[in-house]
Amino acid sequence: MAGVSILDSTVLFILNKALSAERAADTPPLTEIRGDIAALVDWLDNYAPMPNKPSAKRTGLLAVLASTDGRPGFAQVRAYPAFERSGGGYTPARDGRIEFWRTQTNEHGRAELTLPLGQPILVEVTRGCHVSTDARVVELQPDRPAELRASLTTLVDLRGRGILCGDMHHHSVYSSPKYGGTDHVADTAADVYGSMRAAGLDFGALSDHHNTLNHAEWKGFAGDGFTPIISKEISTSNGHVNQHGAAEDVVYHIPNVRERTDDYMLAEHKRVAARIRGLGGFPVINHPRSWQAAISFPEAFTDSLTIFEGMEIWNGATPCIPGFPNDLAFRLWRDRLDHGVYVPAVCGSDTHNIKANDYQAISEALRSIRDRGGAVYGGMPEMERRGYDWIIKASEAALRLYEAWAEECLGTGCVRNMVSTDKEDAAGILDAMRRGRNVLTNGPLMFVRVDGVGPGGRVCFGKLDAVQVELYSKKPLRVLKLLGRGVERDVPLEARGTRYGLMDYSVNIAEAGLGDSDYIVIVADGGVTNMAIANPVFVDKC
Repeated sequence: MAGVSILDSTVLFILNKALSAERAADTPPLTEIRGDIAALVDWLDNYAPMPNKPSAKRTGLLAVLASTDGRPGFAQVRAYPAFERSGGGYTPARDGRIEFWRTQTNEHGRAELTLPLGQPILVEVTRGCHVSTDARVVELQPDRPAELRASLTTLVDLRGRGILCGDMHHHSVYSSPKYGGTDHVADTAADVYGSMRAAGLDFGALSDHHNTLNHAEWKGFAGDGFTPIISKEISTSNGHVNQHGAAEDVVYHIPNVRERTDDYMLAEHKRVAARIRGLGGFPVINHPRSWQAAISFPEAFTDSLTIFEGMEIWNGATPCIPGFPNDLAFRLWRDRLDHGVYVPAVCGSDTHNIKANDYQAISEALRSIRDRGGAVYGGMPEMERRGYDWIIKASEAALRLYEAWAEECLGTGCVRNMVSTDKEDAAGILDAMRRGRNVLTNGPLMFVRVDGVGPGGRVCFGKLDAVQVELYSKKPLRVLKLLGRGVERDVPLEARGTRYGLMDYSVNIAEAGLGDSDYIVIVADGGVTNMAIANPVFVDKC
């Protein structure tokens, strides 16, 4: 049955949540019409077969040569079909079709991309949010290889400010069935290293599922300003845990049917977290509010979150929007803060495919269902028509949103930790994150000070109003959110010109307006593709 394979949990959940605010009251959740949709796909396969794919586009070769501050080396290369703006210039397509090409230059600054001929292609070369972006429009011609030389500049010297950036959740081929895993990942550890360097990262955790086989190879990439962090993503029957910095292969013992009680599962989580800590590691609960129960931390265990030393409140696999797992995880994290419980926030891309081209297949499959169904809509039985109506509505909204996320943010370092530390070894980086000395971002460079104290620190009551936020961004920001215990305040943002070649949104806030809150969390919000979240500064009664 062609098409059934795309009805996996990811697509179902994306569609189910995408229109939660807009859906008519009588429209059933997608999980309740799974059978209807499967029947629809069957019906379409019988009465409206998959059309023949058009012949492949003719392609040409683009060579990219990249340097940063005059030194050839790693850089990200992203290319999109380009559309001419009415006022001049070009912009990536935004038509619900996820279409892009990605690669990265090697240590010598060279990469090659195979691109369609005869159409404008927007090519962006960069090394992360603290480095300039070189964007050009190219149009390849037959029998004429093209070359693009990108000269990048470091805009903000993060290392000079004591800031290191890293991705704390990434996968490689060691997560695949070839090594006893269950995820079909093809990228080697060397590919991941190159991708992290191209993203401008200073450290990264290779957290493969089910084994620690990557550890020896991953540690071999230390040097030249990069710190590899050994890790493993432990799969339990009720959540995923990252064991950062612990060399032992810690295993959660999956219970059999008779053993599967809340008491058993919580005890096993406690044992695993304690073992990681005992090994000097940093236990982190991943995507704690996933839609999938098997990888979500049970709500019944909420009071035990402190067995972990970190909580992944931002997972790069999905946007951070209301109703999606990251929003739910953020709300859980803040709810715990309101109850006097603090687990430091971390983020990670959860990349399983450096090129992210598997999302293109999802896009095309959904578009195919829409188009085939539209062609025979009038002859559909009522059950199939009901499912088809909802798929049209949900897929159009979901894919337009997901398109922007997939093209701009998905992939290595798409969300990163800006860690304040004077130690560049793995132990020093993990200790800083254990103390909440980090800001989570997918774009804005945000430096928070409350009476001179940064995230994870403490100030005396009465100093809460001395809030300074140094804030720079390549893309527009809208609002600065100040969050405290049971209270929040929005501060509209307006660029005050540019600094370091970035839009400058820095503000000094004379009155935080959070009453007697014992913490302050600051969020810079420019939409799902441009956000930053700081760990709290705590306020003591002294």
